[in-house]
Amino acid sequence: MKLQRLLIILPFLLTSCNKEFRLKRPEDTNLSFWITQEVSHKELLENGCTEIPGWFGATEYLDGKYTLNESEEGNRLPDTYVTYLVSGYPDVLSKSSAITRISVTDPEITVYGLTINSSEEEIENRMKKVSGASGNERTYTIGKASFYFSETSINISVPVTNKEHVVF
Repeated sequence: MKLQRLLIILPFLLTSCNKEFRLKRPEDTNLSFWITQEVSHKELLENGCTEIPGWFGATEYLDGKYTLNESEEGNRLPDTYVTYLVSGYPDVLSKSSAITRISVTDPEITVYGLTINSSEEEIENRMKKVSGASGNERTYTIGKASFYFSETSINISVPVTNKEHVVF
């Protein structure tokens, strides 16, 4: 009888273990896109984003609010910016693409109501409330998403698996 119950429950347990992580977008952010949000190349371009070359297996985009600086060495990021890294998610070979990293240097951008100019105390209080735990060296985890607050940037990322060991 116990074996029958286990055989009935096991598929549900395995399915829930493989469920991909999606982080709900908070109301107190003004980012154009959010971490783990499914996106397409077309959608990013329609929002004015600029593709930044240089990646294999992923594509980086500059948010449409900013313009790349042209120089003799090639295009450079402006002093303040937001970039989005898009890759297969949750695995590099997944059919869907999602935002897997966000880099913010613009002090006008808010993440959970915080900016790069927020005080240590403001960051700790807000992120502790949101994540349920204190941070470790200005890094906070919500589910699988990692939030790092430095004095010059906010970096948000989620891990992406490479189950087939694809070499880029």
